[in-house]
Amino acid sequence: MFQPRPLTYKKLRAPAKHGEQFISPEIAVACEQIDSNISTIRNNGLEIGGSAYSELVSQARLEFFAKATQYTATYRDTDQLACLDPDKPTVLSGHQPTLFHPGVWFKNFYLSHLGKYLDANVVNIVIDNDVAPARSIQVPEYVDAQHHLNAIVFDTDDAAIPFEAAHVQSASHFQSFAAKVGQSMGTLIDDPLIHELWPFACKQAEQHGNPYLAIAQARHVFEGSLGLKTWEVPLSDICDTAVFGRFARHLIKHAYELLVHYNTGLSEYRQTNKIRSKSHPVPDLEHSLERHELPFWIWTDENPTRRRLFVSDSSAESGLESKTVILSDNAEWKKTISLKDDEDTLFIAELRKMGVYIRPRALATTMFLRLFLGDFFVHGIGGGKYDQLTDYIIEHVFQIPAPHFAIATMTAFLPLDLPEEQIEDLGEIESTLRDYKHAPDRFAFKVRKLLPHLHLGEGVEGLIAEKEAWIRRDVDPAGRREWHLELERIHGKLQVLLSEAHEQLSERRKLVEKAAKQQELLHSRELSYCLFPKKNLSELLEITSITP
Repeated sequence: MFQPRPLTYKKLRAPAKHGEQFISPEIAVACEQIDSNISTIRNNGLEIGGSAYSELVSQARLEFFAKATQYTATYRDTDQLACLDPDKPTVLSGHQPTLFHPGVWFKNFYLSHLGKYLDANVVNIVIDNDVAPARSIQVPEYVDAQHHLNAIVFDTDDAAIPFEAAHVQSASHFQSFAAKVGQSMGTLIDDPLIHELWPFACKQAEQHGNPYLAIAQARHVFEGSLGLKTWEVPLSDICDTAVFGRFARHLIKHAYELLVHYNTGLSEYRQTNKIRSKSHPVPDLEHSLERHELPFWIWTDENPTRRRLFVSDSSAESGLESKTVILSDNAEWKKTISLKDDEDTLFIAELRKMGVYIRPRALATTMFLRLFLGDFFVHGIGGGKYDQLTDYIIEHVFQIPAPHFAIATMTAFLPLDLPEEQIEDLGEIESTLRDYKHAPDRFAFKVRKLLPHLHLGEGVEGLIAEKEAWIRRDVDPAGRREWHLELERIHGKLQVLLSEAHEQLSERRKLVEKAAKQQELLHSRELSYCLFPKKNLSELLEITSITP
């Protein structure tokens, strides 16, 4: 009998240094894990909805490859891409269609490299079921002799709606975005990538109206110019397939069992990782006697705000025949569906035609992608953390080993000429300034190192020597007050003589604090890949991606 593995703590940290990469496991181990994943698919007795799991995987791949081929061909030449072959291993990755940082983009380069190394199908999933963030990015600028980050919008903000439902609100904002980014950066960055990406993004946005898909398509075309050979497809298209419908119905049919393992896994994950928040990494699923919450979202054309999806037994409400249930958002929408094995396998696609969208949440998304569509999945640091929980749910719900996955990321900083102040001196400066009040003799010793050009003035050495002499004296209790007053007198004289040094060091502290703040703002791995110089970034990613 299969025994699920216990959750264990895994320390995952993004690289700290520019150009540093993190790839786990190494390529030789990844090859072994892919073979193990393929063996799991072929050699288990799992059935889902009356069909063998291995047969559903085969069907899912055919549907998936057709969707990826059709979608990619809508915006780029696919002649350079190897046809998707169901007899080859399939490696996947995915991310939201945003102007993300280079560490996220690195996954696509590693994905393409794995495809070449393994002679595998490689597909990047456009995760368009998440809520779109503010339609802007942080862009560096240099104003009044200071570096700042300036929020530049590529469209007027819309409501918090999924990427899939987004439409360009202001064509003028979108079309002028690259020019505004360039104007903000001025001469800080030579030939930023945004100027090459944006004309095609504008063209695609005019065609279909979705700003995020336009951005993803422009990025993918540019990747092709660098020699990457990956296919792409939005998650929303995958949700239209029959096998995804079967997967969703299986989770709906076993909603209570899923909910128990989901929430138990969450509790163990939080305990293992010492997480107190009840909403991290995801909230628990709610349940009552009447209904159970599912790991899916629901929204409609009329109300594109994502809502939670619930399931209840239809017989309890309407007396309908068995094997039907009611899906609802627990508010304004509900629908009765059949759970019979051969019925309504395309019910999610049919609902989409009616303006109703059912989409998986994060854990259900990677669960489906890893179980049905890919033999290996490449995560970033964040996904690699939370998918340990997905492993737990897979092994307890489906009673098979969770497929192995990889983690790949890297760190890159914009090549900016930042202030050359010694940021590491700030702590020493603070300590020295405190000494001015309580131990001015020690202040004098330390300030010489921090401000070597400064002349401390006549009399400082003599006062320090006088203080040392007083300290060496043997003082009886009756003379302690006089001794203390004498030390205070010496301190007072030293503070007068050292006041200029104190003032100059205080000014230096302001400069170092300013430099530290600018370093914190601009020396960040979170800035968008589109701000980097084209040559600098493409070479950086290519060099790191070919040395796993």
